[in-house]
Amino acid sequence: MCDWLESVKGAMESYRGEGHARKADTDRSDWRFKMAIRDDNGIVVGGGKRFRRQTKSRELRRSTISTHDVRSKDGTSIAYTRTGQGPGLIVLPGNNRMSHNYEKIATLLRTDFTVYVVERRGRGASGPQGPRYSVECEIEDLQAVITATGAANVFGHSYGGFVALQAARTDRRIEKLIAYEPGVSVNGSFDLSWIARFEQAFNAHKPLRASAIFLKESKLSSVSSWPKPFISLLAFLLLRGKSGKEMLDLMPNTVGEVREVQRADSDGSEYGAIQADTMLLGGRKGARALIEVLPLLTEIIPHAGYAVLPRLSHNGPDLGPYEAIVAAVKSHIGQNR
Repeated sequence: MCDWLESVKGAMESYRGEGHARKADTDRSDWRFKMAIRDDNGIVVGGGKRFRRQTKSRELRRSTISTHDVRSKDGTSIAYTRTGQGPGLIVLPGNNRMSHNYEKIATLLRTDFTVYVVERRGRGASGPQGPRYSVECEIEDLQAVITATGAANVFGHSYGGFVALQAARTDRRIEKLIAYEPGVSVNGSFDLSWIARFEQAFNAHKPLRASAIFLKESKLSSVSSWPKPFISLLAFLLLRGKSGKEMLDLMPNTVGEVREVQRADSDGSEYGAIQADTMLLGGRKGARALIEVLPLLTEIIPHAGYAVLPRLSHNGPDLGPYEAIVAAVKSHIGQNR
C-alpha cells in the first residue's frame, strides 16, 4: 500500500533525464545524526548523543550487498539481501515496492545492524504469490528468513508492517518490532471497497484505469483529493516513467494483499498477543486511516509506543527523508542492548 504520489518524481525525471532533486539526502548518507529527533508531540524518539556525527570510512561505503535465498514452508523461494554488521534487522517492503527500494535506508542502518531486506513473494528473484496466497504465506516467508539469519528485529513498512504484526502474534523470536504505517484496518477504519473495481480494470487489461482507481480510492496521500482528470494524467506519467514496467509487474500483487487486509479487519484485539517490544511509526503527511489506528494498537499491544514523525509521507521508508526513521529504529532497537 505505498503512496504512488511520491513516485511521480521518478516519472517526471524519465522525461528530463537523471535528476538531482534528492542530492541533499544522498550527501547526508555519509554521516550519522547528532540532533534529537522529535515526534509531533515534541517527544524525543531518537538522535541525541547516541547519534554523534561520524564520517563513514571509505571501505564501508564500498561494502557490497550480498544476495541470498531461502525456502519457505510451501517451497517458494524467498530472496533477501544482506548488508552491514551488528544485530540482525529484517526489513519487509510494502505493497508495490521491491527490496531495491529500501537500499538507501539499509545503507544508513548498516553501521549498526546487519540488515536483511526481504524480496517478498511475487517480486524479483522470489517465487510467485501462488494460487493459495494469504498473509499466512508471508508469515511463513518471514519465519524462514528469521531461521536462516537468526535476526530478532523486524522493520515492516505498510503491508510489510501488517505482515510483521501478524507474525509477531505467535513468533516469540521477534524481540523488537517497528511498523511504519502498517496496513491494519480496525472496525472498517481503512476503506478498501475499491479493490473489486481495481481488480476488474486490471483483469480487463486496463492498467491506466486500475492505477487511477488506486491513486484516487486508496487515500494514501493527498492526491486522492485531486480531480479525476489530473489523477489519470498522473497515472499515465507513472506508467510511462522509468519505473513503469516495474509498476505493471507488481500490480497483480495488489489484489491479493489488499484482500488480506480486508479479511483481517477486526476490533484489533488479536494484536494483544504480541509480546515483542513494539514501536509504531507514522508520517505527518502519511495515510490518515493508517495513522489513526496507531494509538489504538498501542493500547492493545502490551509493550508498545507510537510516534508521528514530521516531514514524512506514507513512503518515508523508501523515499525519505530518512533521518527521523533511522534515528527511531536505532533508538528503539538499541534499548537494553
